[in-house]
Amino acid sequence: MSRNRLNGTFPIPLYLGNNIYTMDLQENQFSGVLPKLIGKSFPKLKVLLLKGNMFEGTVPNDICSLKYLRLLDLSHNRLSGQLPLCMNIMGSDDSLFDFQPGFGTFPVLFNVIGLPDQEEFMTKGRQDNYRGNILNYMTGLDFSSNQLKGSIHESIGGMKWLRALNFSENKFDGSIPQSLSNLSDLESLDLSHNNLAGQIPSELVALQSLAVFSVAYNNLSGPTPGTRGQFLTFDQSSYEGNPYLCGPPLRKSCSVTPSIPELEENGEEDDKVGYIILFGCSAMFYMVGFWTSLGVLYFKTSWRWSWFSVVDRFGDHVLVKFFVFTKKIRSTN
Repeated sequence: MSRNRLNGTFPIPLYLGNNIYTMDLQENQFSGVLPKLIGKSFPKLKVLLLKGNMFEGTVPNDICSLKYLRLLDLSHNRLSGQLPLCMNIMGSDDSLFDFQPGFGTFPVLFNVIGLPDQEEFMTKGRQDNYRGNILNYMTGLDFSSNQLKGSIHESIGGMKWLRALNFSENKFDGSIPQSLSNLSDLESLDLSHNNLAGQIPSELVALQSLAVFSVAYNNLSGPTPGTRGQFLTFDQSSYEGNPYLCGPPLRKSCSVTPSIPELEENGEEDDKVGYIILFGCSAMFYMVGFWTSLGVLYFKTSWRWSWFSVVDRFGDHVLVKFFVFTKKIRSTN
């Protein structure tokens, strides 16, 4: 049913809902909001591909009820708001049938509703077709190119079945959750073109299967994971657009400690500035005190005579002391 220019709102064939395992409505013209009870309407859904439509509004919380889900592609729509906090529950049960050619024991059903025996999903930066047994191993979420916002919740780290995770080209903020390091089978992680801040968790080096990684064009800062583990294979393009990131493979070093000569030079400059300020303040206070004293003596006649009397007595006292001192020196000689 993909690429058929179908339009209208999300179709819910109630007479088939309980027995639908795959729904591929990619690249059509469906609009409106996703059903609030999408999980209860399609309880056995394992593949849901809605890429390239015009769905809007928020992602309903009931999507967490899709406990058998393995592939979810909601990319290139107009979805907004925050992701449900319960997403770690989604896809938690892998006990349902395996995919086989014709989708296992239900080939007639899928032929009736027009679903193909292969599915298309973006992972590792390319669009691939998956069919038959390989669908048992291909798992992923793609929410890219929407208007989703808020933080990426730590609960995402509970979806340990994920092999591909794409949150690129949205408005996510906050930090990158450390819990992503729990996704041991993750092969592709794209968080580029968002508003994420803070540091890249060093715990991500534990992702030994990671082949594609991008946090480009965010507001991240601090050191990159460097060349440890799979991060040895990623080049500068994985980090570009984050001017405050440092460390390999970027050319910007994380060392910000100035050299010893620079420290000494800065210290000398600070001393010079301090001396200049001290001298200026002293000179200013001296001038103010001097001219204030002259002004008072000029306008206060009684103070002026008292001042001159004190000066005369002090001068006489100094002269007497001087003559007595010189006389003692001469007598000793």
